[in-house]
Amino acid sequence: MSKRFLNLNIAPNPHQRRFSRAEEGKNWLNGPDDYKREGITMKVEIISIGTELLYNDVVDVNAARATLCLRELQIDLICKVTVGDYLPMIIQAIGDALRRADVVLTIGGLGNDDNDFTRQAILHHLDIVAPDPEASIPGAKYLGENEPGPYGYLLPLQSKTMICLPGGRRKVAHLLETEIVPFLKAKQEQGISYSGGVLLHTAGLVESDIRQRLEPIFLNAHEQMVLHTFAGQTDIRLWIEAHTPEQVNIRLETLKHALYSQLGDHIYGEGETRLEQVVLELLRQRRLSLTIVENDTSQILRRFLLPFMGDGPAVTFLPAHSRADVDALLDLADDDPGGDLTRWSRKVASRLREQRGTDLGLVVLNQVLAGGMQLMVTLASPKGISLIQRSFGGHPDNIADWTVTLSLVLLRRWLLANPEPPYPLELAQFRVREQASISP
Repeated sequence: MSKRFLNLNIAPNPHQRRFSRAEEGKNWLNGPDDYKREGITMKVEIISIGTELLYNDVVDVNAARATLCLRELQIDLICKVTVGDYLPMIIQAIGDALRRADVVLTIGGLGNDDNDFTRQAILHHLDIVAPDPEASIPGAKYLGENEPGPYGYLLPLQSKTMICLPGGRRKVAHLLETEIVPFLKAKQEQGISYSGGVLLHTAGLVESDIRQRLEPIFLNAHEQMVLHTFAGQTDIRLWIEAHTPEQVNIRLETLKHALYSQLGDHIYGEGETRLEQVVLELLRQRRLSLTIVENDTSQILRRFLLPFMGDGPAVTFLPAHSRADVDALLDLADDDPGGDLTRWSRKVASRLREQRGTDLGLVVLNQVLAGGMQLMVTLASPKGISLIQRSFGGHPDNIADWTVTLSLVLLRRWLLANPEPPYPLELAQFRVREQASISP
């Protein structure tokens, strides 16, 4: 279809905004059992029909008048579309609007001329084949039928409503004041509902990849899904409004199931769950011990993990801040100072396990390069070496959160891929006790 028949302007939703992690649990509900009684926010879309409007031969005062009425009622106008006198495009515009909005208001195209196609488009969406261009529309209330000129329609479509007005300025103004505004005001006051939300946390996928995976998921009216990304983690917030708590529960579970189906174990928790907690709990469940050494990170990983450790897994931190400190504590001869850091990190991770007697050895290394910072995370396990490496531009302080995320993502990936302890239960318990006895 030719692009010249469609002019689409989608207004941002004023009720959607980004939230920081500090706001978790304050601005959004964290589970399907929490509800608040409130009015449904009605969403309206306006479709102006007429090639003369598309080419600006005529100023679209009707859409401007309708917009003013919606603003006075404090009803959300989410989209305005201008479409030419072309039946396939009118059909598409109405279909798109019905998916986005609760009330679709079309203006124009209701006359008896050869280029008036609004009535035919409506019949198409009702799956009615009507050879007569003036065929009646089943279930529709007629608007302004006792006045000169073409009349309009008010058509309920399950949970949606279509309002179709003719194109005359005077008639549109009259119908807006006498029919449409009273109808919308009454509908707005009746829109009492229950609502609930859920917050899901992901790690290990970039936001663009998540958005691509979630494209097949369709949201109904009164449903929102907002993504907020920070340092390798993405929060997904779902918000549902419905007429009963049961409907909220059912729809939330349906959407959650769809999200888990698309994202799998990249979702690591819900609500107030932290990635640090998840990784430490996995270590505890596997009865695994871990030694961590950080180089030029300001011990950021240690500072993030300590508040959640308690009586959990056996995690120790090597008190080293530089490459020389690490070599001295592990009795390593630095045979290539300033050389291949990948080779050095692999050697240190393996030596951590051997010398400290732990199941896992994690090395987190930052180094300054000409173009920014390089972050390298290396994990030694009974099954070999795993590694993540990233380069960053900008100020070094900007990668502190990335250091924590990439380290925990690498640990979690290994733990999920190895659900069983690498040793028999009795030996695993002995190794945990042994590690506790030799830890500094």
